Amino acid sequence: MPHLPRRDLVTLGDDDPIWDNAAYTLASLCTNIILIVSPDRIVLSGGIMQRTCLFPMIRAKVLKMLNG
Repeated sequence: MPHLPRRDLVTLGDDDPIWDNAAYTLASLCTNIILIVSPDRIVLSGGIMQRTCLFPMIRAKVLKMLNG
């Protein structure tokens, strides 16, 4: 995937493939945290998490990675 400057993320639609890639990467991080330390919750924040489509995508991918 080509490099995209952060300032251009705001112009991308929710259906852009970059969000699926971002969700996969963050879901992988969350899955590793879950398997290593078994936290009660994981808090994701920051500018990228203001994209409303991202959280449900991350959640679905984590569930799939953990086999439900």
